[in-house]
Amino acid sequence: MLKSVAIGLGLVASGALVAAACSSSGSDDDDGSVNRPGRPPGPSANAPAASGPGIVFAMSKVFLGDATRDLVQTSDAWQDFGFDIDEATWAEGDEAHCTPQEFWPADMVHPDGPNGEDNSFGRNILPIIGSLAPTPSENITRSISEGQVTFMLVLPNLGPEADQSEVQANLLTGARRLFNGQGPGTVFDSDGGIALDDAGLPIVCPNCEPPNFDGNDDWPVAHESTVGGDVNNPGTVFQGSYVTGGTFVARASGIVTLRIPMPGVTLELNVRGAVITGEVVDFDTNPRIINGNLGGFMATEDVIETFKAAASAQLPPVCGPVSLLLKPVRQASDTLLEGPQDPEKECDAISIGLGFEALPVKVGDVAD
Repeated sequence: MLKSVAIGLGLVASGALVAAACSSSGSDDDDGSVNRPGRPPGPSANAPAASGPGIVFAMSKVFLGDATRDLVQTSDAWQDFGFDIDEATWAEGDEAHCTPQEFWPADMVHPDGPNGEDNSFGRNILPIIGSLAPTPSENITRSISEGQVTFMLVLPNLGPEADQSEVQANLLTGARRLFNGQGPGTVFDSDGGIALDDAGLPIVCPNCEPPNFDGNDDWPVAHESTVGGDVNNPGTVFQGSYVTGGTFVARASGIVTLRIPMPGVTLELNVRGAVITGEVVDFDTNPRIINGNLGGFMATEDVIETFKAAASAQLPPVCGPVSLLLKPVRQASDTLLEGPQDPEKECDAISIGLGFEALPVKVGDVAD
């Protein structure tokens, strides 16, 4: 029996497909590039079809790049999350990369993590978010622990074996787990300000039910993550998935929307060419995913629209300051939406890397 299974999932959405999986996400041809550091391995020969009991994992912690997996704040935490999506290392210099926008210095966006990880979101965008909503990783992890949101990996035929083919998998977004169906909402104090708990954090969902993460929690499914509100028809499925040497891999060819709650607003991140990795520990006895990792890239203009939408959702709406944020967002562009890195082209995408841990749950009903 396999006691630890490393999982690498390429997320594939049902719509908005990116042509040829957007080659800026890295080549996975048979030239051995898939086995280089920072990328998942290729499939094992003659691996049997998966026939395990299956499992559903819900992310219990999410690390956005501002903090380590122990939630210790550090400016270089971003280096541990994401993947080498551009096949170009900073050691090769400017000649190997696209040209940054807004005359931004290349050494501010192109440096990699220790295994070539590309994560300009963590390096450059997250500090902007942190200046508006401090400790974002702690905030989203707290939201999960209170039952406000999660992301569920549904693996109906996964088993403990080290080598498997034809693994079924999909992704669902968890909606709020509400007591007695009561509607959620931000709590305001008597002066009209957002009420805070004892830790000084906003009370966003007083009617949410915290999960036990013992495998028996029914977690409602967000309608937006399904097709037509059918929980058996997820909007995001994993195709071509396999397990090789304990590593589960699938290729990305579409857009995956990650809804990241922040105090008073939710950021929608449209990730392309996404890849997830993680280790499934004690599959038969105490299953959980540790050392989870997600990497991909986002269209710069998508991120711009996300910031605009977040600003307009604030009460009162943010007006002047949001314009000041758009320039540094564009300056964070470090890769291309289509084609390999090219110094003759201006960067129009932003790499992203996130970390996570996950615990077993049950898929609940689709929420309104």
